[in-house]
Amino acid sequence: MSEEVVKTVTCYGCPHAACFVKAHIVDGELVKVTPDPDKVYVQDCTRGFMDNDGRASIEYHYMKNRINYPLKRVGERGENRWEVISWDQALDEIAGKMKELMENHGPNCISVNTGTAHHSDNNWVPWRFHVAIGSVNHTGHEHICYGAQMISMEHTFGWVVNPYPAPGIFPKSMILIGNSYEAMPHAFQMMEGLWEAGQKLIVVDPRCTESARRADIWLQERPGSDIGLWLCWIRTIMKEGWYDSEFVENWSNAPFLVRTDTGKMLRGTEIDAKAGPESFVVWNAAKDAPAIWDAEARKYAEDGVQQALSGTHKIKLVDGAEVECKTAWDMLAEQVEEWTPEKAEEFTWVPKHKIMEACEMYAKNAPGFFLTAGHVYDAYAPGSSSVYRCRDLLRILTGSIDKTEMITGCYDIDKVVSIYEMENRPDEAFTAEEKAKQAGFDRFKALGFEGFDLKAKYAKRQWRVPSNAMWSCQAHPHLMWRDILDGKEDRLRCMIMSGSNPLLKYGNVRIVYEAMKKLDLTIALEFVMTPSAQMADYVLPMSDWFERPEIGPSTPCDIFNLLHASGAAMEPEYERRNDYDVFRGIAVRLGLEEHFPWKTLTEAYNYRMAGILKETGCKDIDEFGEKIGFDYPEPVVGQYKEKNGFATPTAKAELWSVMLEEMGYEPLPRYYEPAISPYSTPELAEDYPLILIGIDRHLPMYHTMFFEVPALRKMCPDPFMDIHPDTARRMDPPITDGDWVWVETRRGRIRQRARLTFGIHPSVVKTQHHWWFPEKPGEEPYLHGVWESNTNVITEDDPELCDPVFGSWPHTSLLCRVYKEAAGSHLEEDRTC
Repeated sequence: MSEEVVKTVTCYGCPHAACFVKAHIVDGELVKVTPDPDKVYVQDCTRGFMDNDGRASIEYHYMKNRINYPLKRVGERGENRWEVISWDQALDEIAGKMKELMENHGPNCISVNTGTAHHSDNNWVPWRFHVAIGSVNHTGHEHICYGAQMISMEHTFGWVVNPYPAPGIFPKSMILIGNSYEAMPHAFQMMEGLWEAGQKLIVVDPRCTESARRADIWLQERPGSDIGLWLCWIRTIMKEGWYDSEFVENWSNAPFLVRTDTGKMLRGTEIDAKAGPESFVVWNAAKDAPAIWDAEARKYAEDGVQQALSGTHKIKLVDGAEVECKTAWDMLAEQVEEWTPEKAEEFTWVPKHKIMEACEMYAKNAPGFFLTAGHVYDAYAPGSSSVYRCRDLLRILTGSIDKTEMITGCYDIDKVVSIYEMENRPDEAFTAEEKAKQAGFDRFKALGFEGFDLKAKYAKRQWRVPSNAMWSCQAHPHLMWRDILDGKEDRLRCMIMSGSNPLLKYGNVRIVYEAMKKLDLTIALEFVMTPSAQMADYVLPMSDWFERPEIGPSTPCDIFNLLHASGAAMEPEYERRNDYDVFRGIAVRLGLEEHFPWKTLTEAYNYRMAGILKETGCKDIDEFGEKIGFDYPEPVVGQYKEKNGFATPTAKAELWSVMLEEMGYEPLPRYYEPAISPYSTPELAEDYPLILIGIDRHLPMYHTMFFEVPALRKMCPDPFMDIHPDTARRMDPPITDGDWVWVETRRGRIRQRARLTFGIHPSVVKTQHHWWFPEKPGEEPYLHGVWESNTNVITEDDPELCDPVFGSWPHTSLLCRVYKEAAGSHLEEDRTC
């Protein structure tokens, strides 16, 4: 009888979780997958990968439509005609064509387009490749998925706040935004114990999801109106005195003075030529005079300063001029003054008594915890930055930072080399002139090099390294598509899709499709043939989580100060390879081997983990994964006091964001109506009367992933859109549960099945996003059904509608109409799409 070998790996069915599982292998074949109870795992894998001894995991590994050999297109793009070639031929040809393109058009004509971090090397290898070839145009989707959320926290605190409650710390209250049960199932399970122990739970969601069902208070807001809710809360907490005065007065920049003539924070050099270059001014109540705060030294220029939280003062400048200044606290109070409960009710559709009840519950049960599920706010264009800044200002007011909401800093870089270092320090690799060539550099600055360089400056000072460039330094994809279609000389010409599916994930995918048709060279690193891979010239087979080592969780773990690591359980099947091997193979052929000194990913990871391997006595990542696997350093309560401040320009938690100010953006949040809504586009609402929620993770899929896994697809065979029964019955003809219906916007229409639910407002509908059909033909015009039920067929992408800070495009609040599919109609014959 053959012996069973059991190896520990980390599962990337939920890329941001990386639970530890055991791979049971007999004669080289994966036969069973079970949770590893000795390490970090979820009790119940709601995505389905652990059910029936890991049936879905095994199917994913062996399924018949896995890509197992390098493929080269023969015939025209989109014909789904391929030939199997060797890896040497594939890499030789790709490198040769890339070299020719760079010689003729420069390195910025090449972009690695990354998707959901499907594996940990996907986090750092793409930017390392960009640094090697000299291209600044890395693209992804962080504009609408976590990038805006994380960078907003850096604009406020200088580092991200850990999105998960720290073990052993009990927040008295929690605010959940969106459908955390499906968007972050592992986090939902972590928090269930807190609710059972009596934690107050407030859920803000247009739908009654499982999270809302558990809530003490459910606020069913109009999609896209949340900023109005939070501005009202900020106003109420300030007026009622429900804020943490010790934190606000001593650890935030609320007392700092702002010039009313320029709308900028007053610098110390403006009143004293000898002041340091990074100095600011407060009003010293002890002397009834201004006092200078040296942010770099983190101290006042004189002793005994009693900073005034409120006040308007005339300040004399070094040139003799006199200017009026107010504290940042007063500027914020003026900004939110109009947001009374009555106005908030008008804009959000939430009754004012519920708004006030929830606000009081949150403020009087501080410190609390604020969790934004998935990417629900990133797609709030044009208010993505403002809505997250509101959240972070509430954290300042209630004093939750480093009490229940932890700023952990980077994982110890002496133990594990940071992702930023593995990326090859992109901010230091390019000149200012080169950075300015990044698409969107001078428009959507916060998610480009200007924003990255600014926050990196302060992070390095406090944490030794900045957060990674992977999700905080990107070219703007929708500007790039337009440059391609406009035929600009400096346009994108070559795209490497690293686990990315642009025809599913970007808004208004018709534009994306037309642009992809015009590329000179497209390479897909994939597991299965996707709609986007059908548009490629080469499709290269990727190894899965059983076949490669991992340092994770994949969503960059080191910025949350935790570590999951495991070796490969088995050799790759057929000719599958990991991302590192592919990019190194191209780099070597381009004469850039020095940028990829490790011959294998395992060698690279042993290098990354050298410090912790030495500390634990493990010889390599394989042994570490089996014996230890993870490290969760103890959170430091009140760490900002040990550090004497934050990694921001003022060294304080910033109500008034100086980074936003320096980039030319509004330093305080304000209300933004969704780009397309009954209020901002009333004429459009006459034809499209329903509000569409177009982006929301749904189980068991993860964005565009796992539609091809049979066990998971059986759980969700068809796409569903939620609609209120009263709305459905008033349609002509009436819509019943399970009917195929058309959801139409001004961009086109898609079909999904109606799911009638009283848990949604009668004026709102929600589609499941990112739908495609692996079982449908791959050739055009089908492209695996990309035009049929994919919500991004009907979403927007116009840069004029995007968030001005990050360039996030609108998904959350669009206008649509819904009607029953006529008998006999089918998309294949419908040319209106």
